[in-house]
Amino acid sequence: MEVVKVFNNNVVMIQDAEGLEAIVMGRGLGFQKKTGDILDETLIEKVFKLSDQQFTQAVSELYVKLSPKEVDIFQAIISKASRVLETSYNENLYLALADHLHFVIERAQQGVFIKNPLFWEVKKFYQMEYQVGLEAVKLLNESFALEIPEDEAASIALHFVNAQKNDHKMDQTVKTTKLIQEMINIVRRYYAIEFDEESISYVRFVTHLQYFAQRVIDHQGQSGEDSFLFEQVKTNYPKAFACAELIGKYVLSQYQFVVSQDELVYLTIHIQRTTNKTA
Repeated sequence: MEVVKVFNNNVVMIQDAEGLEAIVMGRGLGFQKKTGDILDETLIEKVFKLSDQQFTQAVSELYVKLSPKEVDIFQAIISKASRVLETSYNENLYLALADHLHFVIERAQQGVFIKNPLFWEVKKFYQMEYQVGLEAVKLLNESFALEIPEDEAASIALHFVNAQKNDHKMDQTVKTTKLIQEMINIVRRYYAIEFDEESISYVRFVTHLQYFAQRVIDHQGQSGEDSFLFEQVKTNYPKAFACAELIGKYVLSQYQFVVSQDELVYLTIHIQRTTNKTA
């Protein structure tokens, strides 16, 4: 691998034997290297193939601004997330999260902090991602002597939530999170209850709503209609079914999405289970 450009000690653009360019990361990878040098491949920890010119330019412009310390910490945060969330991330997260965190550090050094309006929703619905966000905030504060507030953990968590959804953009993730809260509020108001958020039934309900909300935002309806089961659920759980219908009407009016009979069945069953212990 031949060095094309050194961004800093940890990030280098290379050209492989086939003439294809890539960005590689690794501790000390670019130390005292210059264009034309041969890279020690054993030091490489991450490789990004650069098939998209616009992405290549974005990476180049961003990583030339990052200090070696920032690169180390950002990589540590993503590595931690990969282990805890048991997933791997493509180059888009390395670009989006690095850009976000670099901006967070700059703002924090100036004493400027931005509240996340979805703080409580993210904390409740994406608990594992939020915990990773909390650890990231702690690491940033300790490493750069900052006082970044807990709110930022939710913003970082959303990047990991978004990265786990193929071809999704951050605005879609935000819309999905808002919709989940809206649907839970419909159930809460209809039953005039407060949920036991530690219960298994509530966790299962939220998990179902996460997938359902994503389908709504993506306008991906479910195929198949089980009329018999639909009538059984409608008859056996009339209150839960009426609440599910309210959700269906809300989704139709606000998101122009028609909720299928099958989806009404699933919503009804989850609402019944979740409210049965608290009603």
